[in-house]
Amino acid sequence: MQSPRLARAGVLLGATVTAITVAACGGTQTQTHGLTVVASTDVWGSIARAVAADHAKVDSILTSPTDDPHSYEATPANAAAIADASLVVYNGGGYDHWVDDVLAAHPAVATVDAYSLLGAETTPDGPANEHVFYDPTVAKAVAARVAVRLASDDAAHADAYRANAAEFGRQTDAIAASERTIGEKHPGAAVVSTEPVAHYLLVNAGITDRTPEGFASAAEQGDDPSPADLAAPRWTPWRGAPQRPRRLRPAPGTLPALGGWRGRPARSPARSYPCPRRSPRRPARRPACCRTSRA
Repeated sequence: MQSPRLARAGVLLGATVTAITVAACGGTQTQTHGLTVVASTDVWGSIARAVAADHAKVDSILTSPTDDPHSYEATPANAAAIADASLVVYNGGGYDHWVDDVLAAHPAVATVDAYSLLGAETTPDGPANEHVFYDPTVAKAVAARVAVRLASDDAAHADAYRANAAEFGRQTDAIAASERTIGEKHPGAAVVSTEPVAHYLLVNAGITDRTPEGFASAAEQGDDPSPADLAAPRWTPWRGAPQRPRRLRPAPGTLPALGGWRGRPARSPARSYPCPRRSPRRPARRPACCRTSRA
């Protein structure tokens, strides 16, 4: 079972998408209920809302940061909402498997499966990362598909749907450009992350993910990483950024942030950092593990 942090990360991204929604729709408006769009999470609901504006009702099933789409199971009310929807927008790729379970009994329901828009759903290492809500290209593709579907069901507002999707795409391009700027300002930067949620953000920014495979696998399964996996990361500074000596600048969400945002390595029961920073209360003598023998 996945960690609830995965769901929280999705909701954080949803806040960004919601900002785009307001800009695309010109603010909050009263919706009409001719068409009903049901989204698995509020992230995809925000995108649908940006396209539909006040011409369709958009409902999101999961809206709380404590909900984990991986482990959630659809209630009878959820199943009824999906079955009766004009359009269902969901992540796919196993992220919200319960939507697929309901749709299997209602194949006639129109859907937009974000994961299927990724292009390559498999990689040499296995299935592609399912957290596609961090991929701006997929987000744009979802908005475009929603516009096409709503336009076919509501021709009177077809131009509005297309225009809203286009505006959403332009603002998503701006977000993608800002991500790439991060990598350009910090060439050679690398991170070790506690969750694989931001995979596509890191790829778009050109930042290397050095998370040990065992550590990532344990996080995915909700297990504690082994002492060896905790000892594997080697924290390196952001290159090109002003720093104090021995000062690390990890990205939010990476392991050092759990122990000390100011660059102090995170502590663990396994004491995975063999060369701790010298404490004022300790003698100045360096630990044995840090000594270098001289010929």
